[in-house]
Amino acid sequence: MLSGLLIIILLLQSMFTNPTLSSAKSNYKYATTTVNIRAKPNIKSKIVGQLYWNDKVQVVKKVNKKWYLVQYKKKNRYVCAKYLKKKR
Repeated sequence: MLSGLLIIILLLQSMFTNPTLSSAKSNYKYATTTVNIRAKPNIKSKIVGQLYWNDKVQVVKKVNKKWYLVQYKKKNRYVCAKYLKKKR
């Protein structure tokens, strides 16, 4: 029992110190207000969802000064950059 616990502890420790075992650092941002998630990076594009204040979203990349490409329901979607911030 004790040896099993020790193995689990060592495995967890290696995950946090070994970059090949830990997941890659993800880039997340938080909504500053209710904001639409769109199919394309323009305000006339179809709304496919919404983020609410302080919702976390994974950013894939910044498309331009106005738009982020984000991961939403396992699809790439767009959010207006001025409504996202780095920290809660």
